[in-house]
Amino acid sequence: MSWLRRLACAVPVCLLLVVGCQKLAYEKTEALDPGIPFTATFDPPRYAQKLTVTVSSTKAPVSAYVVKESDLKAAESALDHGKPPPNPLGAQENAANINLTATVPAKTSFSVVVVSKRGTEVKIKVVGR
Repeated sequence: MSWLRRLACAVPVCLLLVVGCQKLAYEKTEALDPGIPFTATFDPPRYAQKLTVTVSSTKAPVSAYVVKESDLKAAESALDHGKPPPNPLGAQENAANINLTATVPAKTSFSVVVVSKRGTEVKIKVVGR
């Protein structure tokens, strides 16, 4: 019966580990037109989530931002006027290869916005834990 008792204790622990995981793995290749941002929006995590955003551009430097979904319209408006978004959770500007980190608060939808002043193709990868 000892093994049965161990199994009974192990199953809830395994379930907690699976339920507690908030892994996010997103990958996309996108053609960017000059000055027109690409936006990927994500559901809110149950708990604060640390993101790593990687963007690789083939032809021109790009800028990448992580913003709360509630701030997305203000971010897009600022980008339309050639300015960076107000209050980003994470940002890196004017680079061919971007690697940024950001922490998204619990229960907060968020977006990753990538923009370039010249046309280019980008590979975007978002990983969350």
